[in-house]
Amino acid sequence: MKDLINIRETGHHLKMLCEQNNVTAALIQNIFQFKSPQTIYRWFRGETLPSVEYLLILAELFNQPLEELLILNNSAAEEKMIANMIRWAGEKAKDSSVLQEAFYDALADLIIRK
Repeated sequence: MKDLINIRETGHHLKMLCEQNNVTAALIQNIFQFKSPQTIYRWFRGETLPSVEYLLILAELFNQPLEELLILNNSAAEEKMIANMIRWAGEKAKDSSVLQEAFYDALADLIIRK
């Protein structure tokens, strides 16, 4: 579990998402109220990862699911993480008609494709 996330590739991916969405380091610095952009550049170089809170905001900024921001090291770990997210979503869907509809749509799509 230790090396689940590929920090370097995740940083490059975040930088690419910024470029695709015309989001500058200065804009992110402003949003997070950082004193300097160095933290953001460390993310881009893959030296560090943003915290979960920052990732949630970045996901919203890029209009992407949070898990799409992260690059994992291997497909088995990725599949396990996705399986856990599906289980979590199914559990959350019990209390929300909106989530139930989305969950059942995704499940139906999977069954139809199979």
